[in-house]
Amino acid sequence: MKKIILLCIQFILTACSYAQTNIEKVMEKYPEVFKEIINNKEKFPLEIIFTRVIRDSLNQPMLENHTYSTYSNLYFNPASLVKLPVCALSLEKLHELKQPKVHANTRMGTGKEFECQTEVDAKEIKLEYPPTIANYIEKLLSVSDNEGYTRLYEFLGQKYIKRKLEEKNYSKTKIIRRFTNCDTLQNRYTNPILFYNDMGELLYRQDMAFNNTPFYPTKTDWKMPEKPNPMNIFNPDYENEMSLKEAHNILIAIMLPESVDFQNRFKLSHQDYEILWKSMGNFPDEIKSKSNEENKVFFPAYKKYLFYGRNKDATIQKNIRIFNVVGWWGGVVTDCAYIIDFENKIEFFVSAQIGINHNDIGESEAYQKYSFPFMQKLGQGLYEYEKSKLNEKKYLPNLHRYQKLW
Repeated sequence: MKKIILLCIQFILTACSYAQTNIEKVMEKYPEVFKEIINNKEKFPLEIIFTRVIRDSLNQPMLENHTYSTYSNLYFNPASLVKLPVCALSLEKLHELKQPKVHANTRMGTGKEFECQTEVDAKEIKLEYPPTIANYIEKLLSVSDNEGYTRLYEFLGQKYIKRKLEEKNYSKTKIIRRFTNCDTLQNRYTNPILFYNDMGELLYRQDMAFNNTPFYPTKTDWKMPEKPNPMNIFNPDYENEMSLKEAHNILIAIMLPESVDFQNRFKLSHQDYEILWKSMGNFPDEIKSKSNEENKVFFPAYKKYLFYGRNKDATIQKNIRIFNVVGWWGGVVTDCAYIIDFENKIEFFVSAQIGINHNDIGESEAYQKYSFPFMQKLGQGLYEYEKSKLNEKKYLPNLHRYQKLW
């Protein structure tokens, strides 16, 4: 009798778990976007992680994870995904310097002492948008600026990044290169860093660092494939690496630090979190530094793939904020997002990665025909799913800590 009861309980739990996994249902609802992708798994390898947020009476979050994947043993170039941990670690390192006058809004200059290094002069008093860690983070996360990433990578250095990520159990992430044409040795040398006050007086100097233990093999077995396509032309031994799962978990650790174990959190102040939240949630017209040239490139829904795709004429819904980090390189489009609706009290996390593992059509055409429509409809579909489940939630979220930033 006990065995029968246990089997019944197991069946009920399994049924409930399956019923709650609605990624497939969302994709089945829009066959015009998803059917061809799902039916061609080799050509369009993809992975999706969907996390529902369930609040209690004290607004404490509990997480409910669902996944969908159609590939294994493929290298997905993370591209700009690595920017998020680099931003968080830069703020954490500032506290470790124990320099009271050096903070996120202190001018940060970059020196030059080795091949491929370039300088940034932070002493100029009249700079309207001086180089600071906070300003780099704003452009880096708001519009995926590559220059800001390179400067923060140089501030941190390879060894520091690796040690800190391993301490937080993000050990599968490897960040070993700038977003420049520096080679593997040059990327192991990171520039001297100089912090100045607003009068141009030196406050603190960090010497050039060198990683004497390379985080890649001295010899590689990788060879260029006989039939190259957008995804397989990179040697992963010498590239940055970051799984979608770790990117998703890092996003959760930053947006909802109270929902993860203490060891997995970044050691940040509330002000640090607000810098990250606002920078990720900004639309391009809300950042402080925008040149006329940038205004032409950064259309209203720029970088918000998991709701607007790459639609330059999208109408922005002001009640919805999308806190996200994206990657787009090497045949792969990725977006990790925390999507919230202040008006309807909706919140959820979704991370998605879709590759182009073929040469049937041009890479650029494939992005526009498949990758970005996939992202847009997936995010919108999961949003509608969450909206339909609002009446099942006993407690709706208090999202004031995000809303007050704008």
